[in-house]
Amino acid sequence: IDIYYHIILSFTEPEEEKHYYKIKELIINNDDAIDRDSQIDIFINLENYCHRKYRVGENKFLRESLQIYKIELDRSLHKDRGYMSSQFYTSAVVTGCRLEEFDWVREFIENYKKDLKKDYREPMYYYGLAFLENHTRNYEKALEHLAKVKAEELYLKMDMRLLQCRIYYSLVWNMPLQSLLDTFKKTVQNNKHMKENRKEQFLKFIKYLNQLNNLRYKNDNTGLKELNGELGKEQYFPYKQWLSEEIVKVIK
Repeated sequence: IDIYYHIILSFTEPEEEKHYYKIKELIINNDDAIDRDSQIDIFINLENYCHRKYRVGENKFLRESLQIYKIELDRSLHKDRGYMSSQFYTSAVVTGCRLEEFDWVREFIENYKKDLKKDYREPMYYYGLAFLENHTRNYEKALEHLAKVKAEELYLKMDMRLLQCRIYYSLVWNMPLQSLLDTFKKTVQNNKHMKENRKEQFLKFIKYLNQLNNLRYKNDNTGLKELNGELGKEQYFPYKQWLSEEIVKVIK
């Protein structure tokens, strides 16, 4: 009762982080008294709280996210009906890479591949490797792994495009990047199965990366600062923080 009470308060009073920490304390110290399904439900609430806080700029919750994933793995709570979800797999990879825990991420990718459902095991595995290699600046190796991803699921295809754009940008492949951004934009705009809020997020990424790429060699710090200011006013979308970091690098 105490745990679910604080879960409710974590929604109604999201700025009060004490509710998150109370839930975490209670679930860690009382795991023997709580059934497995309830534990999974509670940890998902902790994951989601961390994600919400990180998206509004509370960067310390990125470390919290990874800690929650590790506890779930230690307690074998990462599987539902015998399998790990693709979302858990990619979220753990992305979070670990952002925190530069590359050795842990590589071990996770290899060791937990078997826990994914067979029909998307290989795509998620190679996407995870591509994401890791991108973060360790092995860009061409990342592209090799990305080429092996045979994606059927819509949002994995979108994640692949996002990653491919970032790799092309880092490799300074300007013409291929421009072509990819144009194709990506048309794909998003014309897709009838994608939620409108997701479309809007992808289009923002395309817009800002396109503008950054056009400005990066023009010695226009004023334009770059204006772009970063405009970006800062936007609500969360994929790789908003990465774009801001890249703008700052170009300014410097």
